[in-house]
Amino acid sequence: MLCVIACLVGLVSASAARAAQPRVAVGEAARLARGTVITGTVAPAHRMRVTLGLASPDPLALKAFAQAVTTPDSPRYGRFLTVGQFAHHFGAGEAALTRVRRALRADGLTVAKTYANHLSIAASGTAATIERA
Repeated sequence: MLCVIACLVGLVSASAARAAQPRVAVGEAARLARGTVITGTVAPAHRMRVTLGLASPDPLALKAFAQAVTTPDSPRYGRFLTVGQFAHHFGAGEAALTRVRRALRADGLTVAKTYANHLSIAASGTAATIERA
């Protein structure tokens, strides 16, 4: 089962008990598609994979780029970037990626992969661990 969770990168205050551990702000979970039916809960011990979507540090530039490369009248039309170029211009920086990975590990999750676009990180854990995280 693959869950997608939107994650906004940034430090937040940790509780006194966990003040020494790095924290990141979490945004809203992805919305369920129209017609989705929730049939019950997942057993706490059930292993799951999640993919966290990270916010671009420059969402307005990303939006402008996406519009420019897909608009036929634009001089940038069809001039796409490689994944590495995209990550450099629009992906989260190494410091932000490191904070998110540390926070996931601190919450008991296993970080499986940081995607080359620097906007997604895959992790896994039990349903109970994911819920607590």
